[in-house]
Amino acid sequence: MYGEQAVSETALARDLFVQMPDDGIVMADAGFGIFAVAWDARQTNRDFVFRLTESRFTALRRRATIVASGENWTTYSHTWCPSVKERQTHPDWPPPMLAWKSACTRSAFMTR
Repeated sequence: MYGEQAVSETALARDLFVQMPDDGIVMADAGFGIFAVAWDARQTNRDFVFRLTESRFTALRRRATIVASGENWTTYSHTWCPSVKERQTHPDWPPPMLAWKSACTRSAFMTR
């Protein structure tokens, strides 16, 4: 994490995805519940389950569509695209004009 050969935790996580079984599912706590980890999971054909911070969940929920709900739960569908800041951090991602088809990931999330 520190020094000249420092590697981020998300980069280390990315390296683990390719070592997972083909039917493996990425599970991540709030610190890894970010677009970059979702992108890396999808690039290795992995489904994912993330716990999100309250602020990230609230931001994603604003653009989501409710697909089902019950007495004390709601499931949403959402297309998660990188923010401007995330694009600056990851210049290797497809250009913004291609974002809809190539740099976004379909996701669903649920509240209780």
